[in-house]
Amino acid sequence: MAAKTLTRAAIGLLGTIAIPAMVAAQETPLTIGMSTTPTTLDPHEDSSAPNNATSRHIWDSLINLTGTSANAPELATEWKVVDPTHWEFKLRKGVKFHDGSEFNADDVIASLLRARDKPSQSFASYTRNIVNVTATDPYTIVVETKVPDPILLNSVSRIRIISADCKEAPVQDFDNGKCAIGTGAYSFVSYSPGSNLTLKRNDSYFAGPRTGRTSRCASCPMTAPVWHRFSPTRSTLSKPFLPMEWHVWKRAIICKSSTACLPALFILASMSAAMFRLS
Repeated sequence: MAAKTLTRAAIGLLGTIAIPAMVAAQETPLTIGMSTTPTTLDPHEDSSAPNNATSRHIWDSLINLTGTSANAPELATEWKVVDPTHWEFKLRKGVKFHDGSEFNADDVIASLLRARDKPSQSFASYTRNIVNVTATDPYTIVVETKVPDPILLNSVSRIRIISADCKEAPVQDFDNGKCAIGTGAYSFVSYSPGSNLTLKRNDSYFAGPRTGRTSRCASCPMTAPVWHRFSPTRSTLSKPFLPMEWHVWKRAIICKSSTACLPALFILASMSAAMFRLS
């Protein structure tokens, strides 16, 4: 309740700030505090809340399971049941990875089978029913299951789609950035395990660059970096520390400076809840 009150108060304050102040604040990096540290950036290695929330920034899935549990198109634009054990997915054309390479069926096949076959078996509950994934053309794939699977759409929404070039890559290649290349709304800048992760906006995102919305600005560009800082406990956040270094702690705006809070407000107003499931 306190977080909601603080957020409403901050948004109310936003309406009194002039547009020039907004523009100046846009270049301030958004710092997000996370109470639990991701174990890796490899999106198929460990299915935990902080890992999955972090990977959601960099990679997309075939389907976006929305906050209302509806299945929304993401890298797949449509799908259908071919027969009781085969599902067909039509893939989005024109999507590019952060390195400029084209997204196609090879990447989906590599990702679903990699998540299924990873020694960690962290995504086994979502992939154990998958027998095979094949392509009928560069933008159509068929998923074969062992038995009829009525929740396959939910399962594939949990699997991030990586580049097929990284299907054999070790965890280290994701953590050092070599394979931290997705199609998502944000791209990798740097990662210090246990400390912080820095991302930047993907201006070529298929759904359009992320923007913020306020009563004064219908579409404010989010050009500043997003900096995730990992902290094991709330006690780390001492009162003098809050105003200067943290804009968002989980979903609550906690800085005192209205100008410094602006980037946080933009993102909180425009991103889906999934982007802020940080712990």
